[in-house]
Amino acid sequence: METRNVKEVKSAICNADRPPTKHKTAAELSSFVRVFDLWDTPSAEENFDPTTDSYAKETDDYILCLETVRKTFKSNYVLIVEDDVVMKLGSLKTLKYFISNLETRHADDWIFLKLYYPKKWLGYSRELRTILELISSSILISSIITIVISLIKKIRSRSIIILQIFFSLIILPTFLILGRQTSVRWREISSSFHTLYLTPGCCTQAMLYNSKHISQLIEFLKKSRTNSKNPIDLLIDDYVKSADLRGYLVEPSLFDHIGFWSSFSNNKKDAIDFL
Repeated sequence: METRNVKEVKSAICNADRPPTKHKTAAELSSFVRVFDLWDTPSAEENFDPTTDSYAKETDDYILCLETVRKTFKSNYVLIVEDDVVMKLGSLKTLKYFISNLETRHADDWIFLKLYYPKKWLGYSRELRTILELISSSILISSIITIVISLIKKIRSRSIIILQIFFSLIILPTFLILGRQTSVRWREISSSFHTLYLTPGCCTQAMLYNSKHISQLIEFLKKSRTNSKNPIDLLIDDYVKSADLRGYLVEPSLFDHIGFWSSFSNNKKDAIDFL
């Protein structure tokens, strides 16, 4: 992806299978989109030791893909998306919206936008942010309902206050029952309703990187992968903290995770994760 107006978007597939011919789908798609066979070059095998450790293998694959894409396309931004996520309708427009805002503010201290976060961890919590969101949302919805009813029934001002309190006491527990994952879905109707928060450590299913910081991130990952048993998302989080950079979570998520089988735990996801 290019600059503020996103002049051009180039796509590619990173095939991390060894040997590359194992990935039949990548071979079939090579007629339509560029495919990088990450482990089909002498330099790859020289710089990365083959390993049976799944976390180390994931880190090696991620490094090679990020480095190959950055060097090939030389773009201002690199979007890395895993093969089991799907972009929601209108998400590219929202992504352009945030890129434009960050460039307008001349913000250079951010390294990535995290575009997906598991729904099961997006619920209401004891954090001040989600508490205020719950209260303000309840007041807003109850106010709208009260105004509509007062205009139709021409209710007196004292009764309006009682009516709003009544609806607030109904709507607030309703939001709690539905869960924050559901109550924030209305914000998907417009890019301007999406928000940025400082990112939690988990998850790399869909990440937009600021190319200005990719080289340093890659060097950190290369050094860390041999001395750490942490997965790639926690290694990236370690770098963000050590480099005093910012990573942002876009909410609501711009992607859906449709993967059913975990290659690390060899377990199937619960059906509730797809609701």
